[in-house]
Amino acid sequence: MTIDTTTDASLEQTMAKLRDGALLATVGTEAIAWSPSSYAPVLLDPVLTALAPTFDGVSTVREVVEDIAEIFDIEAELAHQHVQRASHTFSARKLLDSDEAEEVEPLDSSHLSPDW
Repeated sequence: MTIDTTTDASLEQTMAKLRDGALLATVGTEAIAWSPSSYAPVLLDPVLTALAPTFDGVSTVREVVEDIAEIFDIEAELAHQHVQRASHTFSARKLLDSDEAEEVEPLDSSHLSPDW
C-alpha cells in the first residue's frame, strides 16, 4: 500500500528516535514507557507498543506507514494517523531524543510504602 506524497511532505522525514535511557517494559500486548525526563510513566496501548520500535531515527515516516498498512492490512491514511498519534504521545511524555528536557530528580515515594 502506498500513499500520495504530494499531500504530505512530512512523510519523507526521518522517524524520531526514542530517548536514550527511556525504559519500555512489555506487559502482554501493551507496554509501560518511562523517560528519565518525566515524572510519570505512560501506558502504551497495543498500537503504540507495536509502533515504539519504529522510532529508530533511521526509517522514514513513509516507510513505517507503508509497513504498518501492509502488516495490519489497513489503509495507509489510517496507518499514518496511528504514526502521528504515537509521535504526539511519545513527544508529550518526553520519550523522544528530539524533545528538549532535562533529567528530573526522582520523587520521594517513601511515604507510599508501609513501614513494616
